[in-house]
Amino acid sequence: MDHSVKVGILGGGWFGNFHLDNLLRMEGVEVSAFATGNQRRLEGLAQKAPWARTYTNQTALLDGEPDLDALIVCVPPDSHQNIEEQASARGIHLYLEKPLGVDWEQICRNQEVIRQSGILCAVGYQTRYNPCLDQMKDFFQKKQVGTIVAKWMGIMPQTPWWRIKARSGGQLHEQVTHMIDLLRYLFGEIRSVYSTGRRSIISHVENFDLEDHSASVFTFENGILATVTCGCFLDPKKGKPEIRFEVYSDQGSAQYEWDTMARWGDAKQMFTSYFGNQFHYPALEAFLQAVRTGDPSGIRSPYDDSVKTFAATWAANRSMAEGREIFLDEL
Repeated sequence: MDHSVKVGILGGGWFGNFHLDNLLRMEGVEVSAFATGNQRRLEGLAQKAPWARTYTNQTALLDGEPDLDALIVCVPPDSHQNIEEQASARGIHLYLEKPLGVDWEQICRNQEVIRQSGILCAVGYQTRYNPCLDQMKDFFQKKQVGTIVAKWMGIMPQTPWWRIKARSGGQLHEQVTHMIDLLRYLFGEIRSVYSTGRRSIISHVENFDLEDHSASVFTFENGILATVTCGCFLDPKKGKPEIRFEVYSDQGSAQYEWDTMARWGDAKQMFTSYFGNQFHYPALEAFLQAVRTGDPSGIRSPYDDSVKTFAATWAANRSMAEGREIFLDEL
């Protein structure tokens, strides 16, 4: 590809604007078009890139932009409609914000369409691009990891669709999916999950129908047990969010503080890495470089791999509903 990568953005919320800001900093990228049904947000995007064409829905954007190379999709999990199918049919590469959706059968159909089309599809698990993860991975390579203790205790996002489980999939599926994906990246595939959740703290929020706290045990194929506790009930004025995990092996341990720092090592030596919430840019950049060159090796979260993370959180929701351990191979 000898021209600038022509990129469109679907969705005009926080993430649509965030990715636009990053795209405008990149060389060799042409922001060509936006689409959102929210007129106010569409106007806001257009103010940042007044040369880009605007559309009110994804079909109009795709029909109106036959030369588009890539599309950044930033819509709620239940609002993908048939965007994967439409983009695949036109040969347009996709960068999708997580999670992939809210329906397992639809995800499987999308996966097959994407595979058959040959388009590149990256998913926004940006934390995988933290370079310290590879160092941690190497550290545990020849050690016997037994237990992982993870927690994601936070404040309920104010986005209206987030509080409706049919739209977001709930906290574990929509938000803590980042944690599950990171544990998969570090320690391999998940075999089964047993989860339980309760809605007993948040009672004052209109249309809130998902669990406000849950506890899950994920069993990995290699025998590792990961306990994941999460909640979205903290008082924004008084509660202090805590997002972290700890790893224990026979020859050392690790602590990972989300968007802050990681420490790992043994009785003789400890290693420390400090970082912030800075990995969205390299994640998007790796995707666009893959589009530019046709080489997908720099994408750390392709669609096929992200489906496995989706399966784990989908199984956790099913476990909450059915009250039993769910094995991922039965989905």
